[in-house]
Amino acid sequence: MAIVGPPGNVGKGESISGRTVVGRASKAKAGGGNSDSEAAVERALKWLASVQAKDGGWNFDTKGINPAVTEPGSADQARNGATAMALAPFLAAGYTHKDKSAYQQVVYKGLDFLTQNVNKFQAKRGDTRAHSPL
Repeated sequence: MAIVGPPGNVGKGESISGRTVVGRASKAKAGGGNSDSEAAVERALKWLASVQAKDGGWNFDTKGINPAVTEPGSADQARNGATAMALAPFLAAGYTHKDKSAYQQVVYKGLDFLTQNVNKFQAKRGDTRAHSPL
């Protein structure tokens, strides 16, 4: 399934205009950020990318990452939620599936995972409403 961009003027508003890899530094500085905070964001993104599953999704089960977690409950089953939450900081930092970057494939695979799994969830529920692709 191909992932396509949003229609019309979606995404062109002032609220996300600085969400490009280049534009984010000035927005961060205006909001009190600095080179240290930007470096912290990059380290966090690098870690998130390193724990992405091969199928493009993420999960909340930190059993293998945090030795203190011995029983994750059903957190390992909330993959769509975990994937959406993991993608948010990439997108907020200006990394998309369209722009060539270190995280282009990470974001693409995450969006593809959501697209595939949301459709499976809808099919299980018998939801026949049409939803546009990402």
